[in-house]
Amino acid sequence: MLKRRDQLLQDASHDPTTPTKKFSDPTVCPDCGATFRDGRWTWKQGPVEAPRHLCSACERIRDGYPAGFVTVRGRFALENQKEIIRLARNVESSEKQEHPIKRIMSTTEDSQGIVFETTELHLAQAIGRAIHRAFKGDLHISFDEDIVRVAWSRDD
Repeated sequence: MLKRRDQLLQDASHDPTTPTKKFSDPTVCPDCGATFRDGRWTWKQGPVEAPRHLCSACERIRDGYPAGFVTVRGRFALENQKEIIRLARNVESSEKQEHPIKRIMSTTEDSQGIVFETTELHLAQAIGRAIHRAFKGDLHISFDEDIVRVAWSRDD
């Protein structure tokens, strides 16, 4: 019997926060209180006797290993930093209500603009798209293995 060689092989993930084994149902995160139920993390309260394990967001925060970077640059960004940060925090708040692993890890303001680090790929994209919808400008999204980089800029 011949072995097929035309198979699509998935590359192994290099993300250290990807669990190597499935959590028991339910599992509670000791840091944030999220509960792993039915294959995903939720805010539903778990039983007191449930096993404890850090959720992927708390692991990323502890290890300083972001999944997403949102870079906001340009003169407009510098003049409107507070409003852009408020918009990003509102997007995080909305997303985090249903998905505990979607969090902003850090917000850094510098002389060129703002950089947000997120615990989840889709949150970084959602923040970038929200900024783009609200303020127009240029938006670029690129993927590099298990990381997404979102760049937004506006110079007027």
